[in-house]
Amino acid sequence: TLQELTEARKPGPLPLPMKPADDPVAKGEKEKIADMKLYLSDLQEFGWVGFEGLGKGGGDWIKVNGQTFSKGLITHPKSRSYSAVKYRLYGLDASVFATKVAINDSGIAATELRFEVRGDGKVLWSSKPVQANRETQDCSINIKGIRVLELRAYCPGGQIGAHAVWLDPYLVT
Repeated sequence: TLQELTEARKPGPLPLPMKPADDPVAKGEKEKIADMKLYLSDLQEFGWVGFEGLGKGGGDWIKVNGQTFSKGLITHPKSRSYSAVKYRLYGLDASVFATKVAINDSGIAATELRFEVRGDGKVLWSSKPVQANRETQDCSINIKGIRVLELRAYCPGGQIGAHAVWLDPYLVT
């Protein structure tokens, strides 16, 4: 009937515009950018120093301000000492190291912590002292030509609650 034909030809609701994540071009660009990031948690570390072992992301135990960091690292320094972990960069052609540093939500540091990034034994970056939870500091540094990258967290006082975290640290290659 004419009414059935008219009903069948009525347009339905207009499709919603694509979100950037649904857009194949935008998705391809995001994958290209993601390919340029190499997370330290995916690399083999060496030279561990600290209380207990190096903690790598996964699960939901590396959290700052309630946000989980699945590629994060947790380093717990000993009292009046530091924790350290090293990574060999030789052959990776990395140009930038980037992360945020903080005290994990699980810790309430009894003393101020200080974070440090070293390249081939030289200090490349040092944080301001951190004692309060929810406080993050950004680190983004040039590491072109660096062969060994070292992350340190210093604890000048007691180690209780000194849950020093590196939030999804990565290299740009």
